[in-house]
Amino acid sequence: FRGRGVGRELVKKAEAEGGKWGKEVYLQVESTNLDAVEFYKRLNFEVVFDDPSCRRVDVGMLGWEEKRTVKTCMRKKVRWF
Repeated sequence: FRGRGVGRELVKKAEAEGGKWGKEVYLQVESTNLDAVEFYKRLNFEVVFDDPSCRRVDVGMLGWEEKRTVKTCMRKKVRWF
């Protein structure tokens, strides 16, 4: 679905909902997912910090495995809708 505006529309709806609850919307994305980090930057999110204490679960043929990962926390100020 890349390039069709689906992600942009989903973020827009999340911002509208988040705007009902506060003045900022936060998200986390894996730091190695540079396409996602750049996508959110284009939507005016800013990097707040990198969190090296995160974990993710990878599921494979032999079950699941917990792995360490670094996530980038990002935020965007939103207006009240």
